[in-house]
Amino acid sequence: MNNEERNKLLVVESVMRLKNLKNNQMILKEAENLYSHTNTRGRKRFILLCRNQEHATEKSKELNGQFFKSWGTWVCLYEIN
Repeated sequence: MNNEERNKLLVVESVMRLKNLKNNQMILKEAENLYSHTNTRGRKRFILLCRNQEHATEKSKELNGQFFKSWGTWVCLYEIN
């Protein structure tokens, strides 16, 4: 794992801590800049790392999610029921 991937994973883990989500070891990398987490009840949440604030707001409106900044990276958090 190179340094850039490690930094992305740190951002995703900090988002999980901010949202009080458990089981940080359940993080899966779905695609480039897209990570997922499934809790024990089967709720799947996606964490999308965005380029800038405009990209994050656009994606959050499109996917009906939340956006915020964590460790200098804009993040969009959304879930699939």
